[in-house]
Amino acid sequence: MNRTTALPTLEEENIDFDFSEELSEQDIASQNTLSSCITKNKLQEISSILNIAIPFSIGMDELIQRIIILIPQLKVDSNISSSIIDSLKGNNELSWCLFIIVRGSGTFFENVSGIEKAAANAITLLNKAEKSFSNMNLSGINIPNSDLSGAMLDSTQLVGANLKNCILRNSWLKNANCDNANLHGSEWYERPYIQITEAAYVCRYSNDGFYLAVACDKNIEWYEALTGRLICIFKGHMETISAIVISTDNEWLASASIDGNVKIWDIYNRTCSHTLTHEDAANSLAISLNGELLISASSDTTLRFWDPKTGESLGLIKHDYAFLSIAISPNGKWLASASKNVQLWDLETKECLHTLEGDPNGTLFVTISSDGEWISGVGIDDKIIRIWDAKTKRCIHTLSGHKDWVKSIVISDDRKWLASASWDKTIHIWDPNKEDCIHILEGHEEPIECISYSKADGGWLVSSSFDRTVRFWRIIPRNQLINFKEVKNKVTSIALSPDGRWAASADTNGKLRQWDTNTGLCFRTIEHVSAVYSVKISPDMQWIVSISDKLYLWDNKTGSCVHTIKHNEDKVLCMDISTDSNYLVSANQNIYIWDIKKGECISDLPGHSSKIYCILFSKDNQWIASASQEGELRLWNLSTKNCRILEGHKSIFSYMHSFIGYIPPDVSSLAIEPDNQWMVTASFDKTLRLWDVNSGNCLQVFKGHSGRIFSVAISPDGAWIASASEDRTVRLWNKQGKCLGILQGFVNSVNDLCWNLKDGKYFLCTASGNLISHWEMITEHDQVKMCLKWRSVRNQLCLQNVSINKTTLSQRAFDLLKQYGSKGEPVNVENEFSLTYGRSSYGFSPMISFTKEYLILKQKMLRDKEIEQINSNKKPDAPLV
Repeated sequence: MNRTTALPTLEEENIDFDFSEELSEQDIASQNTLSSCITKNKLQEISSILNIAIPFSIGMDELIQRIIILIPQLKVDSNISSSIIDSLKGNNELSWCLFIIVRGSGTFFENVSGIEKAAANAITLLNKAEKSFSNMNLSGINIPNSDLSGAMLDSTQLVGANLKNCILRNSWLKNANCDNANLHGSEWYERPYIQITEAAYVCRYSNDGFYLAVACDKNIEWYEALTGRLICIFKGHMETISAIVISTDNEWLASASIDGNVKIWDIYNRTCSHTLTHEDAANSLAISLNGELLISASSDTTLRFWDPKTGESLGLIKHDYAFLSIAISPNGKWLASASKNVQLWDLETKECLHTLEGDPNGTLFVTISSDGEWISGVGIDDKIIRIWDAKTKRCIHTLSGHKDWVKSIVISDDRKWLASASWDKTIHIWDPNKEDCIHILEGHEEPIECISYSKADGGWLVSSSFDRTVRFWRIIPRNQLINFKEVKNKVTSIALSPDGRWAASADTNGKLRQWDTNTGLCFRTIEHVSAVYSVKISPDMQWIVSISDKLYLWDNKTGSCVHTIKHNEDKVLCMDISTDSNYLVSANQNIYIWDIKKGECISDLPGHSSKIYCILFSKDNQWIASASQEGELRLWNLSTKNCRILEGHKSIFSYMHSFIGYIPPDVSSLAIEPDNQWMVTASFDKTLRLWDVNSGNCLQVFKGHSGRIFSVAISPDGAWIASASEDRTVRLWNKQGKCLGILQGFVNSVNDLCWNLKDGKYFLCTASGNLISHWEMITEHDQVKMCLKWRSVRNQLCLQNVSINKTTLSQRAFDLLKQYGSKGEPVNVENEFSLTYGRSSYGFSPMISFTKEYLILKQKMLRDKEIEQINSNKKPDAPLV
């Protein structure tokens, strides 16, 4: 989500406001309806008490009082009037009024009637208007029940703040100080993950949502889902477990393994009651709703039918291909299987009813919606999720976007969303009817094998991964999702305008976007026919140049294309613009110089023996630096056309050419300092090299990155060097080769970065995955700090180093914060729920009192009591085996 750097600073001026008697949402959003009011002295008094600067005269007395009366009456939710939000984005005066209410809720206005709701609604409006609260002092604010979804609260002071029951979904609280704050009941939309010792292949919720079975290689771990408490471990398989199903009454579970066995486990006795065998790996299981039929699918090309109570075989289906996945219809009359094709089988006659058309190379996974209306399958090679109408057998929807195998799918009961888990380490939430990905859940560091959904506690998705974690995700309706301004796919290149007011980005989705660096808002999108790999801005800001299928020259004022350039049959690989904005240089294996205005080639520079991936004009336009695929670095004199070769980078990939047919570039990026005396190259060999331009000598080798370096940039004064790497960090160096700081916390590789100097402050723009981040560099006592000003996409929590000393919060929130690296201990960890027991005529039954949305589920008391009795005979704190 885009964020401004802070609430705006207003020019010092007198502004007249006019309040009418009847105020509507549109009225308060309009600057023209606000009226004048109090003296500058009164304003300064408020400014002093609130400890904030307001350098203009505005009528606060009546204005604030009327806003406080009005704001609690507004329905601040996902459908809030867009007129208010739009006006807040462009109305500094109204933003300040709301901010004063928020800041004064714990001080100046703390005794004003209705201030809690007024402040909560005010900060919710400001947050929805994409205002940032990073680095602010919001200590003591009183904003319970506010919606801070995606809020920028990095390094924010929230000491003693009342944040009870706040929604903090996707909020950024990195380095925030929440000491003595009340965070009890706050909704994070994520639970603490479960750390296990082996890769988690399968996860499965019990039907009531209280229990969770996790396949950890050869064993099954049985958890209490709400608390993450390990109850017992089932051991017996000789190879990795591939599937788990749980009976509807939670009496037994079945597991399939690539050892060819299917085991049925008695949950309460912790014993294996039956072992059922296949001749090859058992890949999938399905259970009928009444629990009387268990079906197993195997690589031995059979489907086998079993009575789970007796272990008796009830028949089989023989096929020509291995069965990879199966799903049984809700009415128990037919079955869908995934193998070479998706096939539908009659469970009574064991005959094939229909074959569905899909990926010709096979289907990896199949599932059926809970109402039996949809059948969904995933292609092995094309990775496309297909949805067939169960009645017509026609494919009605296709969902594409995953970059690796899709291993698991969940369809909601109302068929309004579909979740898919993939080896690309992400979970996609789709609107299948619109064939649109509405959200991407990121956090796993390795491929995701399985997901399972439970409606208990408002709806949670659990995922298991090779990274040895089981993670929980809150699934909420689409109308409650944050509408991210996403840059889909990977951002490949970024550039900052010389005046620092806007930035340009290129991405693999074929978009060139322009961003306001103050607000983080995208104000223009230029479409290309294919992925865009590079973007540059001319020094006079008249032109934008991009590389896609061709090289495009765009007029910055109109956004129209002025010229297109193509290198005969060769692809344009890199380009740069001269500092006088008159010339453009582009390259593939040869170098071409173009007159920008005419779009004509005026010179060429042949000489490189391999493709050129980096090229750059010197600051005085007297020479060009170029680097080729095999690490060859050349400096070209534009007057004489002569070149000098700089040696030093060693090709570490050349030996791979005979195996993969491709040699990655050894020099990935170039940067020249303002005085043209030295330059820096970045390499895939994980080093930076600093070169003396005059002598051609390598002066320094910078080491520290653990991954390939994709980009290097030098600050406008030449004092700082920044490098971006696939190790998910940005490093700051001086020219002596000393690393002065490391920028961490990126989820993906950092692909590109660039510097800018604005109003005496240094700013750095970075591209990582589909994120664009804008940072301000602050130096204090020889220490370097990078402050995040805004980020283009918000789709994960950032809770590192949150201080929670003497903070009141729930156990679940505390555990989550600790996993993210928070500091300190809470003064009072309150339980998320409490259990009390009573006796009815039917024996023990639970009376479960949960906070908010927890469901009152039957059977809990009896099972808890039995578990406690079993545990009492075991060693304390030891999982049952």
